[in-house]
Parts: sequence; C-alpha cells; structure tokens
Amino acid sequence: MIEGKILKVSGPLVIAEGMREANMFDVVRVGEKRLIGEIIEMHGDRASIQVYEETAGIGRGDKVVSTGAPLSVELGPGLLTNIYDGIQRPLEAMRVRCGSNITKGIDEPALERSKLWHFEAKHEFGDRVRAGDILGTVQETEVICENCGRNMVVKTGRFGKFLACPGYPECKNTKPMPSEKITQPCPKCGGELVKRVSKKTGKKFYGCSKYPECDFAA
Repeated sequence: MIEGKILKVSGPLVIAEGMREANMFDVVRVGEKRLIGEIIEMHGDRASIQVYEETAGIGRGDKVVSTGAPLSVELGPGLLTNIYDGIQRPLEAMRVRCGSNITKGIDEPALERSKLWHFEAKHEFGDRVRAGDILGTVQETEVICENCGRNMVVKTGRFGKFLACPGYPECKNTKPMPSEKITQPCPKCGGELVKRVSKKTGKKFYGCSKYPECDFAA
C-alpha cells in the first residue's frame, strides 16, 4: 500500500507527495473520508490527483492512499437495470442508504450481491470453447425485443421510465414499463392498450401498443 500526504488542494485537483511508487491512473483514496480520485500526472514523488467528489474539508497533511489499480467498471447481471454516477456508484442504493443528498466518501458495490440470477449454460462440461464463444446467458429483464431478440433495458426519459432495445440506433424498439399495461384490448385492432404521456401537453392517455399501425387513443 502506497501512502502519501497532501501538499495542496485546488478545487478538484489535489497535489500529494510521497507517491513515487504509485502509477499513472491509479485510483486513490483521499483524506479521512476516503474520497475517490485518480492520478493524472506524476513528477518525481509528487502526484496530481483528480478527485471525483467535493474536496471541501480536506487539506495539507491529510493522507492519500493508492489502491494500486486503475479506474475500472464491474460487469454482470443487474448492470442494465441500474442507474449510476460517473464512477459506477448505484444511485438508488445510495439514496436508500443516505437519502437524496449523496454523502462524501460513500462506497456502494456496483452490482447487488444478494440477488440471485438464473444462468442458462450454452455448453456442457468437456466442450471445447474459444475466445468470443458465448458460455451462457442471464435474462436481466422479462421483456425481449421482438425485432432483434435482445433483452429490453430500463431507461428514463422526460416522462419517466420505459423499456428500450439496447441495440439502438440499429434497433429503435421501445415499450412502456410492464406496470403501465392494462388488460382491456384495443377496440380497434385487438392489440394491447398501454398508458402513455403526451409530449405536447404532458397529459396521460391510453393508446394502442401497435402505434403507428393503429392510432387508437382514449
């Protein structure tokens, strides 16, 4: 573990000494609250650090610790249905833990550890595989895009959440959230009625899911 001391703080930029053994782009923890930062420049034993949180309250002499690893992201099931900040901290998990205002130095795992996912293997024990082969799949959402077969993902637009194909712009298929569907069929074509929001007025209405082929609205 490489430890240094802060020499200077200027907004999000922190200069630390005693960091000769650290590397460019190492992730560091700054100060008592362990704010997340990244080394962006090295000069001898001094490191220039970009801190990705508010630096008020830290000052000369505070400890800086290098993790010895670069900034990275965690991949896996649960990624597509979550919303993150710029350093992959899950916003909803942080809101539940500390409220609407993000607490400095808060650290939450990017993916929920307690949730179990069903893995469907595409190969059996003893099969030969090579780079690029799909070993198995996990269906992250319950809705499959009927146009291209991808798992639909949750996105947030001007009027709330909706399902969209991750293949955009090649595939522009979108659907309302499942909770917005109603059981009564479209009286015009027999299709599924869904709740929508007018882009012009912001008012809610029921329309046919087959729009623009069917223009029923009520």
